[in-house]
Amino acid sequence: LTYVQNANVGPVFLTYRDSNAVTTIISEIVESPPESNFEADDGIIHMVWTVSDNGLIQRFKEAFSEVACTYIADGHHRSASAYRVGEMKIKEAIARGESISGNEPFTQFLAVLFPASQLKIMEYNRVVKDLNG
Repeated sequence: LTYVQNANVGPVFLTYRDSNAVTTIISEIVESPPESNFEADDGIIHMVWTVSDNGLIQRFKEAFSEVACTYIADGHHRSASAYRVGEMKIKEAIARGESISGNEPFTQFLAVLFPASQLKIMEYNRVVKDLNG
């Protein structure tokens, strides 16, 4: 489906160990009014901020470069699928004689990141009522 749509329609949920520098910058950003603010049908409020200040973007990049790694909290299959589709599209582009810079949309996938302190990990239990026997 990702290949046919030429898009990743669901983000991969990533988490990282808290970073004071990243948290400080995000706090600065959310002090301003959001670009979009609405309540969805399920009662969840969604707010989106646009960051266009190049200095702030650079500070954020520098702060986040100190985060050693991210962890996939949800979306293992989506990220694997995005990787496989990217590999296919790279091979197709090379077969057409195109060069690959690594900045093409198919070399990336949609993700959302949250610091570990904002996660609440809950039990995941399955109840098996019948083993076909």
